[in-house]
Amino acid sequence: MEFYFNDWGNMSGFTKLFSEIVTSSIWSEDDKTRIVWVTLLALVDNPKGYVPASIPGLANAARVSIEDCQKAVTRLESPDPYSRTKEHEGRRIEPVDGGWLILNYEKHRMRGFDDPRRVADRDRQRRHREKMSRDVRMSHVTTASASASASVSGKEGQGGKPYANEITRDMCRAAAECLGIPDSEIEAFYLHYAPVDFIDGAGRTINPKKLKHALQKWHANQASHGKGYHEPAPAPLIDYHDGKGPR
Repeated sequence: MEFYFNDWGNMSGFTKLFSEIVTSSIWSEDDKTRIVWVTLLALVDNPKGYVPASIPGLANAARVSIEDCQKAVTRLESPDPYSRTKEHEGRRIEPVDGGWLILNYEKHRMRGFDDPRRVADRDRQRRHREKMSRDVRMSHVTTASASASASVSGKEGQGGKPYANEITRDMCRAAAECLGIPDSEIEAFYLHYAPVDFIDGAGRTINPKKLKHALQKWHANQASHGKGYHEPAPAPLIDYHDGKGPR
């Protein structure tokens, strides 16, 4: 009989039988007893071999009658002179509060655990879990570091890109389309903020989603100060014929 457990000592959900069960004395019992025995193994609830069940419940799980289940349990609780396991006179189970205890359970559970192939497999799985755990921790550290950097700079936009790289002249024109702001003033807005990465006077980076609000504020400030954008005056012309300078 071979049992598999997870790292916390709990059953992993199935019981594997050694092939030698078919040459053991239990295989000489009637079919109902064999079925009840295998059902008990499948119902083990903890590493000690405890099976919480009643006769009717066990009979239902084994798909045998209550009478046949009672006979099988009585046989499994009795000494077996032909059993290869001499502890407990060959008895396989004993009644306890709330069910039965499989008497040789721990012995069979530990059997084969020192097999070199199994030890190597456990070590490989342990290393894999440790690597996965390290990768998850590193991922969390990287994410936290990136978030902290974004909070300090205050300049990240969608997709982790700086806002300045997202704002274009066309975006400014589109945002100001329904505001009645002349193109010359939109150009002035762009030329004012683009060289400083669209950081306003309060040191905040202009969010592209709030570009219309920024243009409204710009327009209002320009109007209140009597400013506005004007085309620069043309450069003075020089008469190179008479050498007298600008005319």
